[in-house]
Amino acid sequence: MSQPTGDDAYIPLERLTRRQPPWVLLWPGSRRSTWAVVEFGRSTDLAVVHLDGAHCRTWPAFHSHVAAALQFNEYYGKNMNAFDDCMFDMPSPAHDRGDGITLVIWSADALLSGEPAEALQVLLQHFVWAGESLANVSPGQWNGPRAFHAVLQVRDIDVRHFTARLAFEGKASRRSSEAAPRGRESAADHPRDEDSPATGSQTGE
Repeated sequence: MSQPTGDDAYIPLERLTRRQPPWVLLWPGSRRSTWAVVEFGRSTDLAVVHLDGAHCRTWPAFHSHVAAALQFNEYYGKNMNAFDDCMFDMPSPAHDRGDGITLVIWSADALLSGEPAEALQVLLQHFVWAGESLANVSPGQWNGPRAFHAVLQVRDIDVRHFTARLAFEGKASRRSSEAAPRGRESAADHPRDEDSPATGSQTGE
């Protein structure tokens, strides 16, 4: 995961249209500051989609919100294998944008905070898989390859805690068979009986 430092306070926005890693980027700053990504999307053909990590503390809540934000079809299975399928095999309207998709997650420090320790690393590994897969789509499939990046917004005062959480969860995920996308079933594939209202927005149109 890339984190801008020093004078380079935020992500070079042109990176979001490139089919290159890092696929997951940390955005230290306020939620309001991420509107620079929205404005960039409007000036290009980039779909900018938002999730609020504070509303996605559990797997069921995450799946409800991401399905609404990315306009997955009604058959979305609400597990990470279904997420992979919808990102690659069953494109949503966001996939029609020529410069790709950027998923901005506000308050990313709250994302999956109600789940076991390795949950966030599992999710980020699926984001990486999505970025790699969409970048390597054959030219004849859909409209060709696309960029996909996840931008994790965290307030400056919370960055140290968030990166420490990632380091801890990285150690946990290496000990777990749940970490690999498209692999064995995990807790992400069997969410608890819990749900949240599905909300999401797509901007940059």
